[in-house]
Amino acid sequence: PATWCEAHHLVEWWRGGHTDLDHSALLCPAHHHAIHCGDWTCTRDDHGRLTFTPPWPVTPRLITNPYHRGI
Repeated sequence: PATWCEAHHLVEWWRGGHTDLDHSALLCPAHHHAIHCGDWTCTRDDHGRLTFTPPWPVTPRLITNPYHRGI
């Protein structure tokens, strides 16, 4: 549930990222920690879908959330 999630800035605000919904994502604490440890990356495509890229050499494919409807 969203109440268990943490807000993640796709570009950290201290690096000039915006603090609005278009530039953030809700992540569970474990995945939020994985992104901040540098293991994973999270980006939003032109359609508003989030894409998670695992660390190399786990797998070269991208993992996309099929349930996200975009913004």
